[in-house]
Amino acid sequence: MDISDSVLITGVGGAVGAYLAGRFATAGRDVVGVSRRPQPETPDFRQLTVDLARPDEVEAAVEKTQGSPSAIIHAAVDGARDEHDFDSIERSFRVNAIAPYVFTRALLLRAAADDAECRAVFIGSEAMFHADDASGPYAASKAASRVLTASLAAKCRGGRQSVAYLSLGPLLTPARTAELSALARRLDKSVPEIEALALARSNPDLVIDRFIALDAVGDAIEMLLRLGRSGNGTVVRVDGGSAGSLI
Repeated sequence: MDISDSVLITGVGGAVGAYLAGRFATAGRDVVGVSRRPQPETPDFRQLTVDLARPDEVEAAVEKTQGSPSAIIHAAVDGARDEHDFDSIERSFRVNAIAPYVFTRALLLRAAADDAECRAVFIGSEAMFHADDASGPYAASKAASRVLTASLAAKCRGGRQSVAYLSLGPLLTPARTAELSALARRLDKSVPEIEALALARSNPDLVIDRFIALDAVGDAIEMLLRLGRSGNGTVVRVDGGSAGSLI
């Protein structure tokens, strides 16, 4: 099986999800993009509007998704920082962990019943290794996602389905590119100099001095999808080496 014939991607309203939807559509895949708000009309993918924080909408989306896609990629994220009230924390857990788990588990069970291949990749964050006061709830939701992913991989053992996890570090999104360029002009420095300074200040454990390009994210996801059953339970980290090394 070549990567995926049909791909369901959550979070297409964000930078990573939008990039992945365009990448897979350009490669000729049948893409369904899931987002909380309707996106501008595009020939690249079919849209499914779902608020992942609402259980009723998630359940309805499972029903609307006929059959099971060949691949599922969870790029949706509630990245709110420094919000510690009950509702904000609960929403973060629903979007980042609970909804992707419930949605994917239902589709994996459907694929198993049909003896069909289905490969899922959950996108996580290195924030779970470096939580601070501002990012604690967000980091905890990503840690929960990682544990739930492992349980899904165990469920897939022996079948034609697989689940993998991709942990990401600081990304070079279009918004960040514009921000870096503006800072470089203002401070009369090169963009690489500004990138290195920003990364060093954000996390001194990072061993990269450039933000991670979205192309690298796409390459990592395609690799995990190609692995299929051989990669069930695999964890890949493209996070700048922020967890350190063995020495």
